[in-house]
Amino acid sequence: MAPRMLAAINQSELLPKLSWNAVVDSSDVGYQKPDYRIFEIAELKAGVEPNELFFVDNIPSHVAAAQERGWKAALYDPHNPIESSKKIEKWLNL
Repeated sequence: MAPRMLAAINQSELLPKLSWNAVVDSSDVGYQKPDYRIFEIAELKAGVEPNELFFVDNIPSHVAAAQERGWKAALYDPHNPIESSKKIEKWLNL
């Protein structure tokens, strides 16, 4: 999850504060979504199997790229943050 999106989700207080094991910033690693290499870096950094990763983004092609790698992924609609947050809570069993 991009640090800006994580900050926006936390600031909205629509979800409980979550602890993330790995955050990958594309400006630090030199690849951008949906390039598969940024997802590989995240997998290595997290140190878990792809099906254990959860990804949130507001761009459908980015969500699709994560799903193609076997990640759990949710599309966040910034125009409907309450509904989007409810979906994330459901995915995370909160």
